[in-house]
Amino acid sequence: MKSYLGIDIGAGSIKANLVAQDGTILESTSRTTGVETDEPQFLDSLASIVSEMKNSSLAAIGIGSPGPIDCENGILIQSANLPLLKNVALVAYLKKKFSIPVYYNNDANLAALGEYRFGLGKGSPSLVILTLGTGLGGGWVYQGKLFDGYKGSGMEAGHVTYLPNGSLCGCGQRGCTEAYFSASGFLNRYQEKREIL
Repeated sequence: MKSYLGIDIGAGSIKANLVAQDGTILESTSRTTGVETDEPQFLDSLASIVSEMKNSSLAAIGIGSPGPIDCENGILIQSANLPLLKNVALVAYLKKKFSIPVYYNNDANLAALGEYRFGLGKGSPSLVILTLGTGLGGGWVYQGKLFDGYKGSGMEAGHVTYLPNGSLCGCGQRGCTEAYFSASGFLNRYQEKREIL
């Protein structure tokens, strides 16, 4: 029975699940990350997770992270919530280290695909999902195909301008929806209101 390793790279942690072909979770693990995480620490954490969970039936690794990314070339271009990670060739690194196929896409795109294949969207012709966490993302499956757009940023809902010249977003722009409607955005708005009162 083949198994697959799914890795979710987030602002606070890297989470991984070893799954069977039907989506059943066989094993889980995680590592803490933070804004101070640099490229060597990050790649060491990824390699540690793969080493820990690798078994003889592991057929492929799938990785999701917030963008912008270059999923064609397997590069994390930049992450608003992991600012020290820029142009990290994580797919090439893992392929070289483990000799296993590695696939990479935006985390919200993969959340949409997961819901479409194994979750509440199973059996639906199409589906749209918004992911709310440290950031804000979106994914779209249309008539069975993932719409991942240019370099994996098909529904980058978090970086659409909500309020021109508004609050500073982690990406460096002002007024992004993520600066207002993500968990970190809600917390920032709450703290601003408390300071006024």
